[in-house]
Amino acid sequence: MMPASFLRLSPLLLLTVALVALAVFFVHDSRPASAEHGGITILSADLRPTQLGSDLYGCRDTGAASQLCTSAARLTDNTFNHNGVSYEIDQLLNNRFTGNTLDFSLTTAIPASLKSDLTLYIDAIPFAGADATQPNNNTLRWANAGLSWSAGDTVDVWLKVPAFTGVELFGGDLTVIDEHSAPTLTVAEGGVATFNVRLTQAPTANVTVSLGKATVSCAGCGGNWHDDVSAGTISKTTMTFTSSNWNVGHTVTVTGVADDDSVHEHFLVLVRVSSIAGGANEGDPFRSPDASSGVYVTVTDGSDDGSQHGGL
Repeated sequence: MMPASFLRLSPLLLLTVALVALAVFFVHDSRPASAEHGGITILSADLRPTQLGSDLYGCRDTGAASQLCTSAARLTDNTFNHNGVSYEIDQLLNNRFTGNTLDFSLTTAIPASLKSDLTLYIDAIPFAGADATQPNNNTLRWANAGLSWSAGDTVDVWLKVPAFTGVELFGGDLTVIDEHSAPTLTVAEGGVATFNVRLTQAPTANVTVSLGKATVSCAGCGGNWHDDVSAGTISKTTMTFTSSNWNVGHTVTVTGVADDDSVHEHFLVLVRVSSIAGGANEGDPFRSPDASSGVYVTVTDGSDDGSQHGGL
């Protein structure tokens, strides 16, 4: 018969063993803290480096079959999308031949917009595309002082881009406007602030988007609410989206107008699809342009001592 003391401790021992087993099970699946940083993840994969010759570690599609980035046994995912364009990773190397650099290559040329937006994470180490050199049109290269890959390792790979901040307009029946409205924009009197507008789907014919100012409905604000459409100006009243630029943010500049009072003012910038050109097919998402959204603008007075009503 087991001692009574063992029987009293056994539930605790079992719990400890279970927690340790659970921790071991999740060690590899846990992602680095960098994955929780702001932005949008456009690729999440595991890389299993292999030695390429005597100097190169990682994957590349010019190597042997066992070294290809297209092989799930080497890189578990090698395709991603940015601004509506699909890309494929051609190589991801800890390149000791070039001085221990980190090389990231695609099968097509890397545009400036992708280079400026992209951050590559290797485990918890971020590599910003803006900091990379380009030895050729297809490759980003970083001076690499922090990686020490070995054949047989498993490396977490992340690609992230900044989250879109602005207005996204949907075609057809709009039922999720509150989930896709732009954030509140704050601009000082005499100052400027910007937001972006883009479509969420490709149109089959050119789409015209109109912008205008409107009053803000603020139930219960009483005399503390200063609603004034003349408190600011907007840089555009129309913009045109095509099948080529529908997913690229068009910048709108809001300028705060200085006045003699000492209060904040508020107004709404209304953004809506106003028309679609002839030639749109029946399935075009903007053929029935019910899409609209708004940017709530607060124009702050420079003399504010913190006692004014903040509004939105």
